[in-house]
Amino acid sequence: DIKGTEKWRAPESLKLLENAQEEDEPRGTVQSDVFVLCLVFGYLLLKGDHLYGSKGDNVEKNIKKGNPVNMQKINGKLREVYEDYLLTKMLEDDPGKRMTSAQVVNQLKDIKNKIDGKEKELLELCYHDSLFDLTEKILKLIQFGINVNAKDNGGRNALHLL
Repeated sequence: DIKGTEKWRAPESLKLLENAQEEDEPRGTVQSDVFVLCLVFGYLLLKGDHLYGSKGDNVEKNIKKGNPVNMQKINGKLREVYEDYLLTKMLEDDPGKRMTSAQVVNQLKDIKNKIDGKEKELLELCYHDSLFDLTEKILKLIQFGINVNAKDNGGRNALHLL
């Protein structure tokens, strides 16, 4: 039988369960693992909610329909960074078109580099901007998901610079 936890399966795994395929049919694949990993990412970004809903059978129905109903609940800047470049590609219904695990790793590295750049931007803002401008810019950076406690080469964070 198919391994995995209820509500945490790729659409192709749900179809196999539904159709009760023969025993020699391949069950789990790396592509289905990528889909499920995205469900975990969504769970983290949604602070404990499932990307495809939260009520009983609706989660599996939404997975089969390709309808991640809670995607829009992810914080705006985080969704902007993760949805287009990672999540939607990991949730592709067709496993052959789905992002590979190597592509996931590379995309996460790219996202980390963007966040590192924003953390550097925060530190530079603290060196130069007025308090009002700084507050507005810091709020935007926090929405982006940067670590306001990031330190420069001297071990100082943004608060040290203020």
